Amino acid sequence: MFDRTYYATHPDMMACVSNEELRDRYLISGLFREG
Repeated sequence: MFDRTYYATHPDMMACVSNEELRDRYLISGLFREG
C-alpha cells in the first residue's frame, strides 16, 4: 500500500544537508493524480 514511510527529523540533524538530500528525503511524487 505505501512505498515509503516518513519520520520526523530533528532540526540538528538537518543543519548541513544539501538541497538534493532534502529533495531525496522529503519529496513526495505521485501524491495527486490529474483531474
